[in-house]
Amino acid sequence: MGGPGAVAGFDGKLSQPVGTGPGGGGGGEPYAQVAETHSAVVFFAGDRVYKLKKLVNLGFLDFSTPQARAVACAGECELNRRYAPDVYLGVARGPDGEACEHLVVMRRMPPPGSCPPWSGRVRQ
Repeated sequence: MGGPGAVAGFDGKLSQPVGTGPGGGGGGEPYAQVAETHSAVVFFAGDRVYKLKKLVNLGFLDFSTPQARAVACAGECELNRRYAPDVYLGVARGPDGEACEHLVVMRRMPPPGSCPPWSGRVRQ
């Protein structure tokens, strides 16, 4: 993929199937879920999370242009990889390699409360 937000092992292309059930097939819970914040729409699909920056200008953040959203996505990946390098995979591009809209791509983490309480403790 190259450039800011690029990561080895992620080609930047969206190829995750979206359907129902754990394999994207029929029968089961929806395979994709959507959450919305004041500045983004987040898609949960399989083992990936895709964050789309909304076209907004809230004064304290301005995502009103494609370039601003691209810079924000790359910056988010660069900043958050310092603490979660295995989670932030990069910025997605369309099938032809061009970005129709920039998306932050992340590995999906287990839902809160699904890990045993001792899993987050640090030994001394």
